Amino acid sequence: MLRYRRATGCLSCQPRKKMYVKPQTLKQLKAEVHDLRGVIRNLRLQLRVKEQRFKKFEKETEKKINDLELGIEQFRKSAIDIQSVSKQSIKDEVRSSLQKIFTVNQTDLILGEKKKVVWTAEEIALAFSLRYHSQPAYSIVRSEMKIPLPCLRSLREWASCIEMRRGILNDVFTVLKIAGKHMSARERVVVLGYDEVSVNGTVEYDKRNDSVIGPHKEMQVVSARGLFGK
Repeated sequence: MLRYRRATGCLSCQPRKKMYVKPQTLKQLKAEVHDLRGVIRNLRLQLRVKEQRFKKFEKETEKKINDLELGIEQFRKSAIDIQSVSKQSIKDEVRSSLQKIFTVNQTDLILGEKKKVVWTAEEIALAFSLRYHSQPAYSIVRSEMKIPLPCLRSLREWASCIEMRRGILNDVFTVLKIAGKHMSARERVVVLGYDEVSVNGTVEYDKRNDSVIGPHKEMQVVSARGLFGK
């Protein structure tokens, strides 16, 4: 048979036994706790210092980023300014170089600044002198080489307006002046000839100047002939 032993009481009601700690061990534990508290204080101090350094580093980094962004923006603006200035300076240099060969209107057409121009009398006279030497060459220079020149119709209209009344022919002098620019000093040596020729003694009406010309029997002619060139 099983026998049950009656409990004398619950565990909570039983008196607790006192733990005995040696004085040396207690002293050692207190020393360790004191050391741990010192370590905690040091760690907290180091953490505070590092937090301050981090905040300082964060402010310096933010300032550097702002300065860098400002520098980038200034660089972009200066790059745009330099680009615009360089484009303008290149364009001015190109224009200066072209104007050593071409006229102002020709330069404007080559650079695309103008689509149409009003040719000056000097430009038309220069083109007329080229057309006088060879019409095929004039067409090649204008159409194939793409050098801006007045069209043949403009030349014909200008030639029809050349003043051919008696007296000094200023338009002819303009053509001679332009032709002389491309001649050497030797080629510009000429001989002036004076001659009197007979003309048909008729009377004609000058529609352009609204005047009557004639009748005349003779006409005084002054010509210039080159000694060393055409």
